[in-house]
Amino acid sequence: MDNVTPKLAATFGVGFMGFILAAYSYNKYHKPEYTEELIINADTEKDESKVNTEIEKKEVTEVIKTQWNDFWKKEFLDLKYNKKEVKTKNTS
Repeated sequence: MDNVTPKLAATFGVGFMGFILAAYSYNKYHKPEYTEELIINADTEKDESKVNTEIEKKEVTEVIKTQWNDFWKKEFLDLKYNKKEVKTKNTS
């Protein structure tokens, strides 16, 4: 302990304060009433999220279908146009 520098002592002090704050917050938020409230809130969020995810899945599939069709239509037209352009360059 003779070779303890001020930097090392400060590091230990900050670490100890972090430990105290972590222990305090753990005790504060892990009381039985608080955990029961969290469980109830989590259950209601699960029910709401199931409905929301089903709606979002339907919306996403509709968007994907339209974008997918538009994408391939554009690609086909680009390929078709590029083939015509290449043919005209080769014949010149």
